[in-house]
Amino acid sequence: MNLCCFIFTSFFEGIPLTILESLASGIPTITSDVGGIHEVIVHQENGILIESLANDDAMAREYVKAIIWLLENPQERARFAVAGLSKIHAQHGAEAFENRLQEIMGN
Repeated sequence: MNLCCFIFTSFFEGIPLTILESLASGIPTITSDVGGIHEVIVHQENGILIESLANDDAMAREYVKAIIWLLENPQERARFAVAGLSKIHAQHGAEAFENRLQEIMGN
């Protein structure tokens, strides 16, 4: 199955596991830039961050524009997928976990 993207709509979040899972699955993500999401999704690097707007209609239009752009740019979807996998591995992979654990333990 080849998915165009994962769409995450929220007005308030930390770093949702579903976004981490979409990146780990190689699925480009479109999300609002709220909470800590920008810590894992970097706009136009491994996904699309949409400015969080107070107007629902304006937000919906931004999501539609982002979806259409991804559909029209399969090479960018592929690039986002690779960059997302790389980001997850670097920040949340076994080596990153081990390094952070050693740092905490003072080794």
